[in-house]
Amino acid sequence: MQLDYVMLGLIRMNPHVSGYRLKTVVNNSVGFIFTVHNSQIYPTLKRLKEKGYLVSELIPQENKPSMKCYTITESGLKTLNEWLTERFKLEWTHSAINTYFMKLMLMGHLEMQTIVDYIDWGIDEVGNHLARTQAIDADVQGQSLASDTDDAKLRSHIIWSCDYAYTVDDMRRRLDELKEVRTKLQSLGAEALPAE
Repeated sequence: MQLDYVMLGLIRMNPHVSGYRLKTVVNNSVGFIFTVHNSQIYPTLKRLKEKGYLVSELIPQENKPSMKCYTITESGLKTLNEWLTERFKLEWTHSAINTYFMKLMLMGHLEMQTIVDYIDWGIDEVGNHLARTQAIDADVQGQSLASDTDDAKLRSHIIWSCDYAYTVDDMRRRLDELKEVRTKLQSLGAEALPAE
């Protein structure tokens, strides 16, 4: 379950975090591509603790009940790192693209070369999607939309063409984003990364 790994990643970055605070952590970090409901957080924390991926500690609070805070274990970190570096079918869907970029956001603690390899894989995959999409004959594809009348077919073609143009532009932006991330990481030190 992806939620488990995202929680492990965020707890790794925010040790001794409470379940209550985790909702804010999600909203302030990966919230634009990943949502979690309060009703999911505590069962997830319980499950991860039962698996040995988290430990908890009760922190006393003045005039309030003690707060249970969570920290990732070595076993949890190993599981997280395996998920972060695991390749998957990177289709051009919101779900797959969001997963790719969420993993990238959570892997800053990994070796630089591991991160770069992941970025390079993304550059190759997105570049391949872009090339295949641009190879589509937009006029032929858009006109093949079935419709009862010529007016309806024209409207459908206009809608399809606009969506097609948006998709191509989105792929280009994502590709540029990955190249920019790689360049900025390279600027941390020439010895840290191989040249493109």
